[in-house]
Amino acid sequence: MPLVPMKAILDATEKYNYAQGAFNVNAVCQAKAVIEVHEMFRSAAILQGADLANAFMGGRTDFANGTLEDKKKGALNIANAVKKYAETSPIPVALHLDHGKNMESCVAAIAGGVHLCYDRRLVSAL
Repeated sequence: MPLVPMKAILDATEKYNYAQGAFNVNAVCQAKAVIEVHEMFRSAAILQGADLANAFMGGRTDFANGTLEDKKKGALNIANAVKKYAETSPIPVALHLDHGKNMESCVAAIAGGVHLCYDRRLVSAL
């Protein structure tokens, strides 16, 4: 199924009173593994890409000094991988930016298909 807004997953946790993990992924193989494990348990999955991880996924080995272009490229790379695995998955999958460093980093993540949430309210989604 296509990516779902994280709000939908969080609303279900509140309605049915259960905890939901969210897992940072820094590589395509990690994204695949997180989704596969959640499929085994028939549980929704929230995957997160962090600001520095986006720079790394954009090809920046010195990811602490990643440029906005590195982050845009990385956000798109991880989002494409998560979307690919989510499309064939029977579980709801959301992609979230964990700790955007600044507005530009958040915009780069949104361009990659990441949902940004604040206070359990969906702020922006593509």
